[in-house]
Amino acid sequence: MSTSTKRVGNATVLRALNDGAALEALFRHGPMTSAGLQEILGLSKPATATLVARLEVAGLVERSGHRDGRPGPRAVVWTLRGASGYAAGVDVTVGQVSVVVADLTDRVLGRSARAVAWTAEEDPSGALSPGAHLDAVRAVVDEACARAGISRADLLQVVVGFPGSVDPATGRLAYAPHLAVWNDQDVVAQLAETLGVRVAVENDVNLVALAELAREDLADVRDLFVLWADQGVGAATLLDRRIRRGRHGGAGEIDHVSVPDPARRGRAPEGRGTVADLVRLDAVARLAQAYRLAPFDVAPLDTLRIDPSVDGRASAVARSPRVREAAASALATASLDPSGDAGDFLDDLARRLAVVLSMAVGVLDPDAVVLGGEVAAAGGEALRERVATALRAEHGTPTSVLLATAQGDGVVDGALAAALGETRRRVFGAGSVTAS
Repeated sequence: MSTSTKRVGNATVLRALNDGAALEALFRHGPMTSAGLQEILGLSKPATATLVARLEVAGLVERSGHRDGRPGPRAVVWTLRGASGYAAGVDVTVGQVSVVVADLTDRVLGRSARAVAWTAEEDPSGALSPGAHLDAVRAVVDEACARAGISRADLLQVVVGFPGSVDPATGRLAYAPHLAVWNDQDVVAQLAETLGVRVAVENDVNLVALAELAREDLADVRDLFVLWADQGVGAATLLDRRIRRGRHGGAGEIDHVSVPDPARRGRAPEGRGTVADLVRLDAVARLAQAYRLAPFDVAPLDTLRIDPSVDGRASAVARSPRVREAAASALATASLDPSGDAGDFLDDLARRLAVVLSMAVGVLDPDAVVLGGEVAAAGGEALRERVATALRAEHGTPTSVLLATAQGDGVVDGALAAALGETRRRVFGAGSVTAS
């Protein structure tokens, strides 16, 4: 390689680095003048002017006004051009697809959600065709894009959240028997082909954890553990604010791990059960029934089981809307008046959650633990305080326990954050909107 070629190459790399730094500065600090960029980047005035002109021609920045206050001509204020990149977050879960679309500046432009039947058994007509599940996702993405005023082809990145984990070596979804049409499929390849854009797939609780990182009270947290208890149970581990997925993508799939049951009523057989058997919504319902809390004092759990699974999966109980609503209602009512049996019920559930958390806290020693999902949302502060107390008193772990701020939209918002992060990395790194 000749010396002149090296110089050209070095100049190109340096220019790309400076362009990316300028775009990052505009994203982090908002609109500013060339003088502001010059101060942040440490470049000369002519070099900064050339850089800004280059970014304007590339369609990455635009003029958003002028700033007065100094002698001479008014300074042009530059801003990051949102239309230089679009991304979408998608949440695929039991019975529903949700999509949100935003531009490069984090401005949400369009949302869409739709109830879906993933299998013929779930479809009243029983007439789902092969590939209908992929068509359903594409339709909701297209609807969100239409509301955003763009086409699907404008998306530079889509991140899809699933209640399962993807093996990074094969792209196949695992731990998702409740989404049989998706489970054990190469969902990354299938969705990329269906949508015709770049697609990444991530575990739903991992995405919730990413969304939680935006909280002000977690700004200084480096290591975080998130426990999500709802229709199922999942967990996410962030070390140095980065997701740890494990070799096969299955980190956090703790629902089938066997743990002791510390409950004083309604204990699991032989005093042990899986994590899911102890803390997901149907487990909460059974515990509330053991304490004869309304509505289980007059409507036993079995009478609320209105959609038993054909193959007898216990998770079908948790997915029953009536059981879920009844369990959440019993938990919320107990948290409002935690006296008598209601308080003892909360104590038992807190002890169960503390047993689950103690495994992770003992190994990871995170800065904080976040409780999320319908169980945490319904139990609220009364449950959170009891979990923290049980961790300290019974397991000797003083880790900070917080309630998740991300609830219904946590997965799709986390997916969008991940998609925008990748979009900005590519755009800022390439200095253009051309796919790298």
